[in-house]
Amino acid sequence: MSLPSRNWVNEAENSNTFEDGTCQIQGCITQDEQKHFFSLQLNEFALTLNILQKDRHQVQYFEEWLGACSINYSMEQTLPYTKTEEQVSHYLWFNPQVSIADMFRYLKNLPINIDKVQIKEPRLNWYIQEAI
Repeated sequence: MSLPSRNWVNEAENSNTFEDGTCQIQGCITQDEQKHFFSLQLNEFALTLNILQKDRHQVQYFEEWLGACSINYSMEQTLPYTKTEEQVSHYLWFNPQVSIADMFRYLKNLPINIDKVQIKEPRLNWYIQEAI
């Protein structure tokens, strides 16, 4: 298997910056003649990578660069290029300057039940256990 193009940002089909300062890039990466959907969002709290569940092994390239993600979860979503719902995996890396309490508040605002989230950040996991 060959490595994905290092110029994956060039393969972005859509890039937006919103009023709240969130930057979003989305598109498809071509690897071994197959297209793989991706979406990246960056805001003051976290970097979020969204990829199809079937492509979840691709997260290793990001974890080699950023370290292990703080949390991840999967949910059904309708993607921009398809009319059907797909299982999408979401991986978040929190900004190191974000407090554990702010991570928890951010997590509570996600569109998924906190019980469905895999938490890899030990301090956040402890905080959640204490808060519940």
